[in-house]
Amino acid sequence: MMKKPQIKVRLFFKTMLLILIAVFISTSAMIIVGGYLVQTRMNNYFKENHESRMETIVQMVQSQLINGIDGTQVRVPNQLITQAGIQSLMIKNNQGEVLTEIHAIDKPIQKEPHGIKPPPLINKLIEMRFDLKQESYPIVENNQTIGSIHISYLNRTTLAPRDIAFKNSVTQSFQIVIVISLLTALIISTFFSRSITKPIYKINKAAKQIQKGQLSARADPKTNTKELVELSNTINYLSETLQQEDYLRKQLTADMAHEIRTPLTTVSTFIEAFIDGVWEPNKTNLSKCYHETERLNKLVDQLKDIANIEASNITYHNEPINLSDDLISIIDIHRPIMAKKNLSIRLNINPDIYISIDKHRLKQIVDNLLSNAYRYTMEHGHVGITLLDDQENVYLSVEDNGIGISQEDQPYIFKRFYRADKSRNKETGGMGIGLTIVDNILKLYNGKIHVSSTLGKGSTFTITLPKASL
Repeated sequence: MMKKPQIKVRLFFKTMLLILIAVFISTSAMIIVGGYLVQTRMNNYFKENHESRMETIVQMVQSQLINGIDGTQVRVPNQLITQAGIQSLMIKNNQGEVLTEIHAIDKPIQKEPHGIKPPPLINKLIEMRFDLKQESYPIVENNQTIGSIHISYLNRTTLAPRDIAFKNSVTQSFQIVIVISLLTALIISTFFSRSITKPIYKINKAAKQIQKGQLSARADPKTNTKELVELSNTINYLSETLQQEDYLRKQLTADMAHEIRTPLTTVSTFIEAFIDGVWEPNKTNLSKCYHETERLNKLVDQLKDIANIEASNITYHNEPINLSDDLISIIDIHRPIMAKKNLSIRLNINPDIYISIDKHRLKQIVDNLLSNAYRYTMEHGHVGITLLDDQENVYLSVEDNGIGISQEDQPYIFKRFYRADKSRNKETGGMGIGLTIVDNILKLYNGKIHVSSTLGKGSTFTITLPKASL
């Protein structure tokens, strides 16, 4: 099986490719636009240089005509003639007669007799290599044109040394830009790939540790990337949840062993006493055996209930009910139980509040909340039930002044088999299933439950359910 490439390698090459494409496009645009601008500037530069040289030659020639236009001592420096590409220079009067003519063929440049022309072969070679052009300039004396200067020159396609140097410098600039761009792309690609992959490696390492059973492992990628922070938080939440579930699983094993062993041991002891004749199988003793078997039945029923709810295998019948009336009926059932501890019941129930729910599930919810209030409230305490509503929701609160729940335990009390009271006291130590059942039932009806509690002062459980549309 072919080995898959690492993410840092893929990120590196993909980033490099993107940057190289961007560099190629920008460099191409630079070369095209820059080349056009350079060509335009160079053409303007050559034109200005040519005009400047021609103007210099014309002024130089005109300044030498000290004896009038018929003067014969006209000289132009060879260097200037060569730079300007001049092939011939003629001075004519107003009648078009050639008075003076010099050529760049012989060196040094000097006056040629009338009628002497460059050899035909030379002229032919010149015309083949260069574009031969001619320009005329007036000779002005006392604001009057007395003649003209006619200059034939080659429009060269070759460049002067300084022009070549300028062109080379431009080319080198483009090359330097490309090299710098490539180096920048390499650095950026390396940094970018590391900034993404390093946090991923840390998260992956934490996930592997969790996979191996090290549930205390946590991901700390130290990154500001939103998606990686969210992934890290998810991994940490999963680890914390698994760690808590592992703790609950171990606690469940101990609790289940204790809860099942106690009634079984009691029943076994009673039966053994009956067999040995120590106890008579009378109504009182048999009632004690029956009470212990009922405890086992209740435990099994609770386990079955929570299993069915979590597996969504329960059946329920929804109907609009008057919650105010049904709530009072359920509370009345619990009054004799509350009286055993001399607990006072305080009611604040708005009339005629309707919700859509299965009555059996409603009774399960209220029974569990009132049973918890009874179990964790000391004698002569009180239990308060409040039922309020607004335009959309119904709010049912069950409040007691019992032992309360610590801040550390509150996030976990709705998890199955979790008990804030670890004493397993028969009076206060339930199985830790009741609130889980309440929470799961409420989720079926788009409801929720919230707890507010202070250790040693009591607890308030508030249920929110949507109102029924009548």
